[in-house]
Amino acid sequence: MSQKRASEDSTTEHAAKHRTIASSEPSSRIRALEFFSGIGGLHYGLEHALKNTSTAPEVLAAFDINQIANSVYEHNFASKPSTKTIAVLTPKDIERYGHVDLWLLSPPCQPFTSGGKALDDKDDRSKPLLHLLDLLPKLASPPKYLFLENVPNFETSVCRNLVVTCLQKLGYEYQEYIVSPLQFGIPMIEGDTDGTEPNLTLDLKTEWPLDGSALTVPPLSEYLEDLTDTSPYLLPANYISSRPSFRFDIVRPESLRTSTVTKSYGTKMVTRSGSFLQTQKMEVVTPNFDDSASIIELGLRFLTPVEVARLHAFPIDAKESSPSSHKLEFPKSVSMGQQWKLLGNSLNVKVIGELMKHSFFSEQNERK
Repeated sequence: MSQKRASEDSTTEHAAKHRTIASSEPSSRIRALEFFSGIGGLHYGLEHALKNTSTAPEVLAAFDINQIANSVYEHNFASKPSTKTIAVLTPKDIERYGHVDLWLLSPPCQPFTSGGKALDDKDDRSKPLLHLLDLLPKLASPPKYLFLENVPNFETSVCRNLVVTCLQKLGYEYQEYIVSPLQFGIPMIEGDTDGTEPNLTLDLKTEWPLDGSALTVPPLSEYLEDLTDTSPYLLPANYISSRPSFRFDIVRPESLRTSTVTKSYGTKMVTRSGSFLQTQKMEVVTPNFDDSASIIELGLRFLTPVEVARLHAFPIDAKESSPSSHKLEFPKSVSMGQQWKLLGNSLNVKVIGELMKHSFFSEQNERK
């Protein structure tokens, strides 16, 4: 599972491994099913985890009902996700794919956020996850691994408890992580929390790297595009003037952190939607938020979709794709606004990949 730390706006992952399945020889492939696939964040994470190993990832099928996300997924992976509702899948639907090593899950986060009313297991959007828990013990051959990511507050939810109970009954070992991209050397914090502290009475791992060392975080400038025209990305003046005294999250090229980009980024819903890059009057390092005119003069702009993708460690700069390493590219039919929305609240590919590598594939990486 993945959760995120409220006090640090971080990301937590839940990794489960079946203790009764073992093999003396490394498999040449990890066969996976990807649920709530979106644009393929967990798929990319799996590829990151197995990079430079003798084991290749093979995502047999993906499931999502978002047609625009599915068009991006198909464009990059040459595989069209199923739009069949996860909540009606049967054991036969799963078993038709044959042997499956890994389930990848990124269920909707709204049931666990204040903005989504925090209805937890009572939210209809939790039904697909709960249905998968019902399916798991009915399978003739359950997956060896499960990896689930979500948001802060998931760790204290009923849904989380149901997941853990299911895993324990089936003989899985599990680990839960609460970590931030900053800990992985990425200038980004993730999550939109209500300010409550996580329940650290649970066995939640918060340290990364595990040896206690710290990775150097590069400045935001290393993620920025060299734009000759910033006008398409400028924050409209009326978005600022209509919000007197609002403390916009302003970042500069030398900044060592940015905020999570939400699905409303790029729209007029600018409150808590993400960071805005200062492009003018660089001598001003302490903005006066009580003076809207002076904020307008800073030339604030949205981060471009490419920049957001880079911060989330999506391989958007890859030159080409291969069967075991795909790049991210948006089809021309997907507008800039849709790109922001698809990237909003997204997971971080490097964080996911490094946690998978540690939890599941450490032996493969030792053999490389």
